[in-house]
Amino acid sequence: MTRLFHAGLKAGRTRQKGVFTIELALVGSVIILFLAFISDMVGKQALEGQLQRLSYSAASIIKERTQLYSTSASEIDALDDVQVNQLYRIVRDSMGRTNGDFKETSLGMRLEQLKYHYDSTSKTVKPAPLVSYARGLQGCQPELDLSSHSSDLKVGTSDQSGATLYQVTLCYQGNNWFGSMVGEDYSTVRAYSIMIGR
Repeated sequence: MTRLFHAGLKAGRTRQKGVFTIELALVGSVIILFLAFISDMVGKQALEGQLQRLSYSAASIIKERTQLYSTSASEIDALDDVQVNQLYRIVRDSMGRTNGDFKETSLGMRLEQLKYHYDSTSKTVKPAPLVSYARGLQGCQPELDLSSHSSDLKVGTSDQSGATLYQVTLCYQGNNWFGSMVGEDYSTVRAYSIMIGR
């Protein structure tokens, strides 16, 4: 009786080895996919936090530059390519110092400026045309451009015109570990900040 029991046990073990291998392969692939997702997500969140801080700092620099560099009242809100290039260099150099695997070709910046003017005929404050500058990675676009916020963020000033608005959008094209496994592209991380000018 014992021999029959041991013989049946051995036959059961042999059949179980194949089932165990199949289950291990299935569970192992799910675990690998989950780990790739988690590590990709953690990296993207850290990168987004860094871009968010940099976009806020860049918007603050652009806002405060009017107090530092203006020489006349007509130049107070005037943006030019030199200032935008300086701002992009500041952002690029800061990313290079704080991000060990930084690639300059993966960084993009879009700076938007929206001014308001008082229309004496209609006696209302109206937005001027949007001024936009792009540097670095092509295709770095905000989710919504600044003109779509023009009525929500309009702030009146003592001279009956609206305060100038600035939006800095930063994009960085990073790794796409999880996306490459599922056939999607999650490589670009974007952050933006809006600042009201002086």
